[in-house]
Amino acid sequence: MGQNTANLAKESDIIYSLGAGFSWSPFRADDRRFTLSYDATSKFYMEHDEYNGVDHLASLKGSWDLSRTKLTLNADYSKIGSVEQQSRQFQDQQMGSFSASVHQELTGKLSMDGSGAYHGRRYDTLQSDSGYLGRLGLNWALNAKTRIGIAAVTGATKYDRNAAAAQSPPPAAVAAPAPLTTTSPAAASASATAAAPPPAAASAPAAKPASYSPEESSYHSFLLTFAYLAGSKLKFSVDAGLQQGTSDASSTSGDESSFVWNITTNYALEEKTTLDLSVGVGVLNSDVSNAGSVPGSELNYQFGASHRFSEDTSVNLRASQTTPASTLQSSTSTKINALSAGLNQRLSDRLLLSLDAGYQISEYTGRDISNAGDRRDEGWNAQASLGLKLGRNTTCALFYTYRNITSTPDDDLSYQQNTTGISLKITW
Repeated sequence: MGQNTANLAKESDIIYSLGAGFSWSPFRADDRRFTLSYDATSKFYMEHDEYNGVDHLASLKGSWDLSRTKLTLNADYSKIGSVEQQSRQFQDQQMGSFSASVHQELTGKLSMDGSGAYHGRRYDTLQSDSGYLGRLGLNWALNAKTRIGIAAVTGATKYDRNAAAAQSPPPAAVAAPAPLTTTSPAAASASATAAAPPPAAASAPAAKPASYSPEESSYHSFLLTFAYLAGSKLKFSVDAGLQQGTSDASSTSGDESSFVWNITTNYALEEKTTLDLSVGVGVLNSDVSNAGSVPGSELNYQFGASHRFSEDTSVNLRASQTTPASTLQSSTSTKINALSAGLNQRLSDRLLLSLDAGYQISEYTGRDISNAGDRRDEGWNAQASLGLKLGRNTTCALFYTYRNITSTPDDDLSYQQNTTGISLKITW
C-alpha cells in the first residue's frame, strides 16, 4: 500500500496475473542457433477492471557461424498495458525492434563488420516514434593484440505527437506488475499484487490542443577506430571522428557538424572482480536500444563494477549519465543520471535472495512524450525478491518494489509507489 504526494488520494489494487508461453529451438548445432519464444499474460484488476487485458511478448534470436562469416539477428515485439513513467498515464504500448550484424574475414588481417537496428513504438494517446541506426566498418589487425580501422555510421529518428496534442489524458492509473515471462516450452503463473500508483493523470498539465507535423532528425558519421586486447584481462577501444546532423524540428531545425568520440574499456582485476567503463560524446553503438536516437553534445558515461565473494554471494555497482534513445526526440532533450547497487545471495540450494537500490535524476527539456514542458524527476527506488525452488519444474517468488519520485516544477506529478506480490511458475 502507498500514499501519493501532493494531497492526492491513496489508491491501491489487487492484481492477479495468469501467463503461459513457449520457447522453440529447431536446432542447436554449434555453428547455428535459433530460438522463437512467445508469452501471453492476462491481468485482472479487482478495483480497476477497465485496465484488464492481455500482454503479449514475442522474440526471435539467432546466430550462424560459417568458416569466415558470423551472422546474428534479434527481433522482438511487445504489446503491454501499463503506466508510462514519463507521462504518468496508463497506456497500451506496442513496441517492435529488429537488429542484425555480420562479421566477415576478408583476408588474414582484414575484416569487415556491419550492423543495423530498427525500433518503433506506438501508444494510445502519446507520441509515437521510430528510427534506425546502421554501421559499416573495415578493420586491419596490426598484430595479435592491436587493430585499427574506419567506420561509417548513419541513423535517423521520426516522431509524431499529434495524438498527444489532440486527446486529453486518460483517468487515474494503477501501476501493473511486469508481464510474466517464460523461457521453457510451456508455463503458467499467477500473482497477487498490492500497488500504489503514480498520481492521477488528470492532475498532469493539460495537453495542448494543436496540430503538429511529424519531426525528423538524421545524422551521418565517419570514424577512425582503435582496439587493443591484452589477453582475457584488458579490452580497450576508441572511436573518434566527424558527424553531420540534420533536423527539421521546430526548435532545432538546421544542419550541424561536430567532433564525436567514445572510449570503452573492460578490465578484470582478478577472476572475481570486473570493471567496465564507457565514456564519450555523440557515438552510439548499433544496438536496438540506440535505434531512433540522435546523438547529442552531452557527455555520456556508464561505469560498472562487480565482485563475486563466493559461489553464493555477489555484489554490483552501476553509475551512468545517458541521453536514452527512447526519449531523445528531435525537439526534446533528456538527461538521466543514475546510481545503483545490488546484492545476490544464495541462502541454500533452493533459496535465492536479491536486493537492489538506486537513485535517479531525469531532466526533460522541451516537450516531453505527453506534450508537457520542462520537468525534473528525482528519487529513490528499491527492489527485493526471495525465490524458492519448490521442485524440478516449480518455482515460487515473493517480491517488493518501492519508488518515491519528486517532480518539479509541478509537484502534482510527484508520487510514492509500493508494490508487493507473490508469483508461482510451473514449467514442463
